[in-house]
Amino acid sequence: TGRLIRLEYTDTGAFEDRASTAFVNRNLGTPKFGVQQDNETTVIKTDFLSLTYKENSNDEGFTAANLDIKTLGDFQVDWAPGMQNTGALPGAIKSLDGLGVQTLNCTVIEEQNIEIHHEKLHCNWALFSRSGWTVFDDTPSPMIDPNDPDGWWQLDQPNANKQDWYFFGHGLDYIAALRDYRAVGGVIPMLPRQVFGTWWTRWFNYNTNGIKDVVDNFRMYSLPLDVLVYDMNWHTKDGSPD
Repeated sequence: TGRLIRLEYTDTGAFEDRASTAFVNRNLGTPKFGVQQDNETTVIKTDFLSLTYKENSNDEGFTAANLDIKTLGDFQVDWAPGMQNTGALPGAIKSLDGLGVQTLNCTVIEEQNIEIHHEKLHCNWALFSRSGWTVFDDTPSPMIDPNDPDGWWQLDQPNANKQDWYFFGHGLDYIAALRDYRAVGGVIPMLPRQVFGTWWTRWFNYNTNGIKDVVDNFRMYSLPLDVLVYDMNWHTKDGSPD
């Protein structure tokens, strides 16, 4: 789009066209843009962004020496690879089990090396930032098999690009950033009404009678219960007969 740019770098000359698990729609309509090019530099401008790339920098990939993107609106951004996003807003983590009050600052989480159930929290930043820009690295994302009707991943055929980035240059217009991601990330369905109600779940080896006791207790105390989730211990495991 005019404010969302995909940046692909490859050593082979063949770029990645398959969808990924993060970007399921690569084929958007072409936004209005202009190009200025000479033997060394390519400049691409939309109504919102100006990208400058130096083609003969001898760098293997996008670096601060060969790539620069500036915003053209009221909120001024001058970005280059490697720049720290000091205004990044928090996103999500895997679990809150046993953590109590927990920061969503991914940098702090990595420094503290927090783990739950012997697994890292897989912290992710939001697509929005007070700095006015965000870069999503889609290079390690699993690719989706275009010939599989169920859309299974091709883990044995990773991204063909050496670098595959998406630059969000929306300033502080977070609604526009979300709208652009919806276009490439897929339609977001309306949530059913019951998911806004009371949820109950517990990671525990419940059997049939145990689950019935939970529901009976909600009923006994006249507490609302809209969604009951078994978590992942609904099936037999570890040789347990329950």
